Amino acid sequence: MLVLNGHTPRQTVHSVTFAPDGNSLASSSLDGTVRLWDWRAGTNRIVARLISGYASRCVAFAPEGRTLAWCDQALSERGYHRWQIILNELESEARAVLSMGGQEYPEDFHFCYSPDGRLLAAAESNVYLWDVVNGVELWSWGNYSVTGSLAFAPDGQTLAVGRSNRNDRTGRLRHEVVLFHPGTRIIHGVLAAPRRVRNLTFSPNGRLLAAACENTLTVWETPLQEGDSGTIRVVPQAIFTCKSGRRHFQGLAFTPDGHHLAATHNDKTVRIWDTRSWAERVAFDWGIGEVVCIAFAPDGMVAAAGGRSGRIVVWDVDL
Repeated sequence: MLVLNGHTPRQTVHSVTFAPDGNSLASSSLDGTVRLWDWRAGTNRIVARLISGYASRCVAFAPEGRTLAWCDQALSERGYHRWQIILNELESEARAVLSMGGQEYPEDFHFCYSPDGRLLAAAESNVYLWDVVNGVELWSWGNYSVTGSLAFAPDGQTLAVGRSNRNDRTGRLRHEVVLFHPGTRIIHGVLAAPRRVRNLTFSPNGRLLAAACENTLTVWETPLQEGDSGTIRVVPQAIFTCKSGRRHFQGLAFTPDGHHLAATHNDKTVRIWDTRSWAERVAFDWGIGEVVCIAFAPDGMVAAAGGRSGRIVVWDVDL
């Protein structure tokens, strides 16, 4: 086990992700820095200093491995801070900017590349989709019902988005995950969620979708697309749920072989389940305090997790 120290102590590490070749690790923290690690050596370099540390919710490598993306703020002509995503070429340091319309700080915020790297989607209170090859915004959607969570399916044909709607008659909130085609925006599945959806991830084969729904971890089998017929399949029943009192699940990651699902939990543990039996295999407490985010290396041999102490732990995966 390795403990990586570099971010400011007690400033939350919100996001960790391995490069596609597994040799480096990127992280973003409330201390306002994005760092690139040689995790084997335990060294890092700062690749960005953010205008707002609160913009540190997400960092992601493009599938080609040469571009690292993060969120930041920019001052508009009227003096309001707008959210934007920075695409940074690691070798040349050339940068492109994808702008969003939101001004308020999003409680939850995620973005992700499509598996082929041609698209990038972001969710705060709305969903945005860009063609990153041409730097063009394709559409935005949501009407402020989006919970800030989203994930691409491995085949790139489905985008999953968390959403909460209030019933006009009863006033009750309905929580759900909407599955739609990113090109046509045709909805082909709706998954009923028990609580607000804070994080989403697909299994490597795309057959499972896991969600951190506050104090409940929920896993569904994903409905098959119905083409362009407009048929929407509602899947109210999850195949696995794990409730955890008042404490919340946060980061999620499947192992690259899809045989295990890991979740960080604010009881300071990382828990791992076998996706074939849904038996809990192990719960790690690495002694770094409350753990927020987790990622597996592409070869599945190591994993990394970061948390509120500002430290990152990297360990050998032996399941």
